[in-house]
Amino acid sequence: MIPLIELEFGKCFICEETCNQHSFLCDYCNSKCEEAFTNFVYFDKYDLTNRFFNIIDILTYSNIITSTENKINAIYTLISIALEQYEYYHDLYLFTKLHYVKGLITEQIINYIKEHKKINDQNNMSVHFELMQDVEKYNINLTDVKNISNFRKNNPNDYICNDGHNVRSLSELVIDNFLYDNNIKHVYEKSVYTEEQKIYTADFYLPQFDIYVEFWGILNNYEYKRKREEKLQLYEQLNLRTIEIFPEHLKSLSDYLLLEIKKHGI
Repeated sequence: MIPLIELEFGKCFICEETCNQHSFLCDYCNSKCEEAFTNFVYFDKYDLTNRFFNIIDILTYSNIITSTENKINAIYTLISIALEQYEYYHDLYLFTKLHYVKGLITEQIINYIKEHKKINDQNNMSVHFELMQDVEKYNINLTDVKNISNFRKNNPNDYICNDGHNVRSLSELVIDNFLYDNNIKHVYEKSVYTEEQKIYTADFYLPQFDIYVEFWGILNNYEYKRKREEKLQLYEQLNLRTIEIFPEHLKSLSDYLLLEIKKHGI
């Protein structure tokens, strides 16, 4: 599901204090974000995205950053990267991921910021006014059922395989054609249901072997890695056989995929 952008304009996203009605940062936190970004200059929006998720990974999965002050500086940097991507490329992608940042802001961090915060009574028009308008448009469009259906229509299964299947990428076309050429029956995008009736979609399912096949083409993206871990955990919980395919396997599927099938004792 494509996430809404969780910003409340008029309330500081970081310290939660009231701020300018057209901003999501108070003057103090906004100035700290500007200071934080002076150490990181990226001109490619994808470099900004990678930097953003690298910092998220460090804060979430390692003990490299331990002091409260350094954690706060990292949070300021994350916000500044999202702002930079928006201001330079008019891209709201990282703003859809700010819920990860929100999860890192503890009560201890909020209290620390408030203690060190400089009082600023100026009430200038915020530079985030245009951002506020774009976020509102984004969220309205996302909750509009008609627009969601248009999004699907604009991203059809364009790749036609030898067996007539329509898949979403060239990599999936290679896999589908390999299965077809080797007389391996397969289902494309089979639904998998959890006990809570939540639906996941497997890339391929091999009914004669009762094996689910997942192709992972993007491994340097935090959200993509989280999705992979979630699906693999699901397969394990449901005791389902799974084979993972990565880009390096596409050149020699006959060596890799057939051997993986045999590993399952089939």
